[in-house]
Amino acid sequence: MNGKFIVGKAWEIIRTNEVVVDWHKVVWSLKDIPRNQFILWLAFRKRLETRDRIKKYMNILDVNCPVCIVKEESIDHLFGECTFVSKLWINFAQNMNITKFPLTWNEIIKLVKKRAKGDSFYANVFKCLFRALVYNTWRERNTRIHSMNKRIEENVWDNIVSDDNILIHTWRGISINEDS
Repeated sequence: MNGKFIVGKAWEIIRTNEVVVDWHKVVWSLKDIPRNQFILWLAFRKRLETRDRIKKYMNILDVNCPVCIVKEESIDHLFGECTFVSKLWINFAQNMNITKFPLTWNEIIKLVKKRAKGDSFYANVFKCLFRALVYNTWRERNTRIHSMNKRIEENVWDNIVSDDNILIHTWRGISINEDS
């Protein structure tokens, strides 16, 4: 511009403008743990390396879900149909006062996008707990594959709640005595 190089203008020219997804505010927040956000981002994009994806480029002996060992592992199964994770979703629904909780991953995503709007305390707790549940499900899955350790649902849920309680108390403007 007028013989001068302007970085901002160069950036606008070279970057590609992608369609903004309607779930970005569910995933990204300054109030949460980055690893939880990253795993949720991969899950929303269906890019977690589940066994159904791995078998497309590699021969694997066992395609069953390492958590419940009942069906072939996929994003939809792991976060929707898996019996182990269903118990975590029941706890999530009870704690978030959701009377009718969906049974499929796509329906769960729809519910979360609807319930997680805004920046209220409830919305932030909801999003934080949701991210932690997805992350801890993925973590439990990986633990079962790589170290053969298995935790029961209650232990995983306790870990989710404990991490979120600690995190919530770090938020500015939130009273420590406030119910979480």
